[in-house]
Amino acid sequence: MEINNLSNVKRFHIFAGVFLLVMALVGLYWREIHELLGRPTFAMRMGFSGTILLGMGVILLMKPAYFYCEITERKILIKYYKVFWYENGGFIEVSKNEFKKYELLYYNYGLTKELLLSIRQNSQIIDYKPISISLLRKSDIQKLIGALENFSNS
Repeated sequence: MEINNLSNVKRFHIFAGVFLLVMALVGLYWREIHELLGRPTFAMRMGFSGTILLGMGVILLMKPAYFYCEITERKILIKYYKVFWYENGGFIEVSKNEFKKYELLYYNYGLTKELLLSIRQNSQIIDYKPISISLLRKSDIQKLIGALENFSNS
């Protein structure tokens, strides 16, 4: 089974680009908007700055990342990379006899969703670094949970 969020990553990029374009146009036509609305400049500056900071904050809280997962009867293959950070992505391959458990982590009011995989290696349990799945749809998350449950139980 394969799970891929490429379409959601593209949609996220389009949304972020449109948001930044609108903010750039508002900044470019600042005086005209100010004269048209007749509002105090301080209130408009605070609103404009607050909107930009809120948008950036939501993006930082989400930790958007590309996520590809292929689960077969013998192994789990995961490829991922972060969308806005310099950190390179990763590649995880876990065989059936190494797999211990998985855990889904939800925090920041559900904006941040992460997958944590644990493996057995030399009689020790090792956790991989959490992988962001924030851009997965709910149906894809349910498919991922079902596939991981089947993998761990078989």
